[in-house]
Amino acid sequence: DIGVTGVQTCALPISIVIVAAGNNNYDLEKNCIVYPACYDIENKNFRVVANYHNGKYVCNSNYNGPITDKEDGYYLKEENVGGCGTSMAAAVLTSKLAK
Repeated sequence: DIGVTGVQTCALPISIVIVAAGNNNYDLEKNCIVYPACYDIENKNFRVVANYHNGKYVCNSNYNGPITDKEDGYYLKEENVGGCGTSMAAAVLTSKLAK
């Protein structure tokens, strides 16, 4: 890299993979067909995040099965306009782990 850009770079290994559980309202214990959440992997650093708000799964978040984390992926973008989803819950977990 130094010869090309004049800057030395370093590639760091990925230590954790965070994926959203999906928004199909599936019980993944019974019917685990959501990729990549249901990918058969035995990596302890593979985290599957469900959307969990006020003590329950919300916004059709998939649940059970490979779920390793529950985060509140609900947010209020503007007055009376809400949004939610497991992608946002995954972003919340990513932010927590990055700190």
